[in-house]
Amino acid sequence: MAPELPSSYILVEEGDMRTNWVLAVSLVAVAGCAVNPAPVAVIGADTDTQALGGEWFGEYESHDAERSGRIYFRFDRATGSAMGHVFMERASESGLEPAHEYVDLSSVEIAGHDVVGILAPYWDPRCGCRLQTTFRGTLDGEVIRGTFTSVHRGRTEVDEGDWWALMIPRSRSRPGGA
Repeated sequence: MAPELPSSYILVEEGDMRTNWVLAVSLVAVAGCAVNPAPVAVIGADTDTQALGGEWFGEYESHDAERSGRIYFRFDRATGSAMGHVFMERASESGLEPAHEYVDLSSVEIAGHDVVGILAPYWDPRCGCRLQTTFRGTLDGEVIRGTFTSVHRGRTEVDEGDWWALMIPRSRSRPGGA
């Protein structure tokens, strides 16, 4: 059972067939406006990595609701590599407007249905320290769901939350992902 799609997603009707496809304004921003990160090798057996082939879009939110955002990953079956961003939204220090940041994917591993993605370390102005975030999830068809942990370097504080991602149907994804 797929997560409930937020209202920002578009439902397209093609003839008699209704197709949910994950395409939102934020996806366009993530895929089109952000600097493309360097691809990273996906570690895992070929049969496992092939299951990830395509484009994925999702969301995450910390348990304390201070961090949330969008997730975009592209897994290329032909090269066995992945690239992706997490678009972070967090409360600003002033509380007047949210702070935004793109953080790139730095590694991906898959073993069976278990997926682990690690983000490049990034600066968090809220704690005045660097964070290292690891996303762990379970692949179930065209859905990945899981939890994430952000470790504050040089501190004992840890942030945790939940995330999910849906595969964008292959007819909507870019060449090389399918």
